[in-house]
Amino acid sequence: MFRKRRKNWLILSWVFLCGLSFQASAEQWTLSAVQNSTLTQISQAIIIPAYAELGISVQISEFPPMRALRYSNNGLVDGELFRIRGIEAQYPNLTPVPVPLFTGDIIAFTMDPALADTPISETPDARVLIRRGVISAELATRGMNREVVDTYEQMISMLQAGRAQYGVFSRVHTSISLRGATLDDVYILAEPLSHFELLHYVHEKHADRVEDIAAALQFVHDSGLTEQILQALEDNPELFE
Repeated sequence: MFRKRRKNWLILSWVFLCGLSFQASAEQWTLSAVQNSTLTQISQAIIIPAYAELGISVQISEFPPMRALRYSNNGLVDGELFRIRGIEAQYPNLTPVPVPLFTGDIIAFTMDPALADTPISETPDARVLIRRGVISAELATRGMNREVVDTYEQMISMLQAGRAQYGVFSRVHTSISLRGATLDDVYILAEPLSHFELLHYVHEKHADRVEDIAAALQFVHDSGLTEQILQALEDNPELFE
């Protein structure tokens, strides 16, 4: 409960500091999102004020990654908080909002100092861990000897036990999700595996609202709020734990 209150307080604080004037929210939408993800916390801090500009109050419901997609694609909620560009090819009931939330990298790390400077491509038999339902990581590791885990905590435990050699994260997770390991234990490979762009998606029943949502999201970006959020993550990652 405290974590939820702190998240809401952070969002309201950023809105206040940016001086954004929002309309009173009369309409209520629910968006599905990936649970236990820093990207969810960042994305909702961008999306909530954007929707408020349109007079829409947003509730975020967090689920395991694939369940979140099923719910949004089936119209059980109004949309998906964030996914990589192109997900609509697999989930055709989702309509992308064309203004990106933000971009980032998919990176690999190891806890074995002997592999600290060794790209995965040079160790084809190495076991690579990715989190279930993180499609950007799935795409970046195609053809690798990979194993899917349910949580990042499980990933860390397996690496510490020597049951795998590499883990894969989005860049923004490196300071947040490596709980149970100090940064001295972690060696991040220099070259990213891939670059990704995150978009917000709505169910096709709301396709006629996409243009307005895109304009509101662009307004939030132009206001400087997105930059403040990302800078806050870099300066104070503990805020997003």
